Amino acid sequence: MAKLSVTPEFSLEMEGFTAQTNDFYENWNEKFRAFLGNDAALKQLYDDNGLTVEDGKLCMTFERED
Repeated sequence: MAKLSVTPEFSLEMEGFTAQTNDFYENWNEKFRAFLGNDAALKQLYDDNGLTVEDGKLCMTFERED
């Protein structure tokens, strides 16, 4: 398994896999690095804002003030 360094950076400009995509590992690694970077950025955003995903639904967590 490849060890990819991932930067938590969200990008909408991800290139998808198509039938014309060759299977060189450089192409796979670069595409998965972008995918994993998006995933890491979203997780960081959730964590920073108290968001969680429960049963496939986005939830906001609150702390009770006494």
